[in-house]
Amino acid sequence: MSGEIVSFRGASVPQSSPDPDPEVVDYLKSLLEMAETGDLQGLAGISTHLGERFSVHRVGACVSSSVVGELELLKLRIAVETFGDEDDD
Repeated sequence: MSGEIVSFRGASVPQSSPDPDPEVVDYLKSLLEMAETGDLQGLAGISTHLGERFSVHRVGACVSSSVVGELELLKLRIAVETFGDEDDD
């Protein structure tokens, strides 16, 4: 079975590619620079891998109510991008 994958709202879902995503590579390089200078003190997040696999990671200073709040904001942004804004109906 093959065909286009669509989201719940009908938008096309981009297919995973084995090629590096330049935006991801550049972002990781900037994080590495911040970590090497000591500016980046912790990291928490979710990574998407080929084959629709995900990993959750947390390292360094990530234990505070601010981190929890920022993760909630990120979750909301991803939900809106995935499912759309309820006011769009």
